Amino acid sequence: MGTPHQVGARLDQVRAALPEVFRELGVEDAGQDREGLVFGSRDITAPRLGGERTSAWVRCGNSMGAGPSAAGSYRTKLSVLVTLRPDGERTWVTSQVTGSATSVGGTSTEAVMCVSNGRLEQRIQELLTARLGGAGTRAR
Repeated sequence: MGTPHQVGARLDQVRAALPEVFRELGVEDAGQDREGLVFGSRDITAPRLGGERTSAWVRCGNSMGAGPSAAGSYRTKLSVLVTLRPDGERTWVTSQVTGSATSVGGTSTEAVMCVSNGRLEQRIQELLTARLGGAGTRAR
């Protein structure tokens, strides 16, 4: 689970800004749940996201975070979700990035798990803050 950050904007303002944040990252098919509190996509397979290779946002196929990530030699599929929780005139925002990857060499069809390196969650926070006119954030 990602780290919650509080933004100085009401829930409706954050809801209105998130689709543009996802478009800027290159996630055209981002949706939301029925209550409008979870935004994102669970099936991002694009080769680039936010101007970088999709694999740049995660570490895949290495054990316990040691050694180089295998994400560059795998087809990466990401889930990027942003959860909102209203708090009066402010909103708590939690971004979560997870994924899996399969070998591009075709030698194995078994997927390996990918974990976020934290950069995409940070980028979402920066883009959202900019869209909200610089409304400050603070970590929980």
